[in-house]
Amino acid sequence: MNRILPLIMILFGTGCGEPQNPQPAVVRPRPARKPAPYLLYVVPAGTKEGVPFNLQPGGDSALAVIGKGFDRLAVITAGGRKLDTSYGNSGWLTTGLPNELYQKPGTVEIRVLNPDGRASNPVEFKVTAKDK
Repeated sequence: MNRILPLIMILFGTGCGEPQNPQPAVVRPRPARKPAPYLLYVVPAGTKEGVPFNLQPGGDSALAVIGKGFDRLAVITAGGRKLDTSYGNSGWLTTGLPNELYQKPGTVEIRVLNPDGRASNPVEFKVTAKDK
């Protein structure tokens, strides 16, 4: 009996105190990052130099961009310039294109910029020379 009592105390004593293997920390997955917006095309696709289109009361010409992944606070850029943008839905935005952006033949790069900083692929708005 004298030998059993110390053995029993040792066995019961090992189960007391701090656990030998603490529970691992809970790792929560990061929310998936939304993909960048994607442009399919702009409407209209272009104009002749200096010729307004879809004329608005303020003098700008109205431009629509069609694509996917547009945020409610997305902004259309034209030639790197941020434009006042109206949200239609996640695939349709509109803006006024200022006259100075289509005064000379060439192209104007149109993009959509979501608030998270992700930018769409570029689509070219073509400005062709006037017939003489």
